[in-house]
Amino acid sequence: MARHLTVATVIETHNIASAVAFLILIEIDVVNSAGSVIETIRVVNNNENITFGGNEYVAANFTMDVKNAAGEEPTVKFASFDPTGVVRQRMEEFDGGVGFPVRMIVVNSDALDAPAEMSEDFTVIAGSANGYNVSLTLGAENPLRLRFPLRSQFRGRCSVKYKGVLCKYAGALGTCDYTYEGDNGCLAHGNQNNFGGFRGLKNLNV
Repeated sequence: MARHLTVATVIETHNIASAVAFLILIEIDVVNSAGSVIETIRVVNNNENITFGGNEYVAANFTMDVKNAAGEEPTVKFASFDPTGVVRQRMEEFDGGVGFPVRMIVVNSDALDAPAEMSEDFTVIAGSANGYNVSLTLGAENPLRLRFPLRSQFRGRCSVKYKGVLCKYAGALGTCDYTYEGDNGCLAHGNQNNFGGFRGLKNLNV
C-alpha cells in the first residue's frame, strides 16, 4: 500500500469540511502485565457503527490533534467522551493505559471493502480520565523511523499483518509464523491464497 497520507494531513482533513470521506478508526489493544493482548477496543469517529476488515467499529465521539513542542517529538492527543466507561475502566486497571498499542486506520466511507488509505501504529505514553472524558497521549510518527522502501519482498515470508485487511484470515487460530509451508503458516491456516510473500522470487527464501 502506497503511503500517500500523513497523520497530520488526515487529522486536518477530518477536522474541516471536505469532499474526501475519510473515517478515522481507532484500535486500542488492552495488554496485561505479561504483555498479552486481552481485548481490542475498536471505535470510529462516526454517527453509526461500521464494519471494516471483518471487525465492527463502534460509533464514538473523539478528537485527535497533533502536538508539536520545541525540542520534542510530535505527539497525537486522543480525547473521547466515554459514556460506557470501557476505556476508562481499562485505564484504571492497567496503569492509565500507558504502553497500550494503538492503531489509527483511515478508510474511505464509500469504499469500506477496499484496503485502508493508511494505517499508523502508536503507543500510549500518557493517559488521564475525568468523569466520562478520557485523554490519551500517543507517541506520533517520526520520519526517521519509517521503513524505506515501505514493503520488502520475501519469497518465503508473508509481509502483511496477521488477520489484517490484506491477510483476510478470520479463523480460530490465534497466531501465525508468517511462513507459507511452516507448521503455523498460511497452508496450516488454509489461507494460502492470501499469502503476502513472493513465491516466484529466486534465491531469496528468507
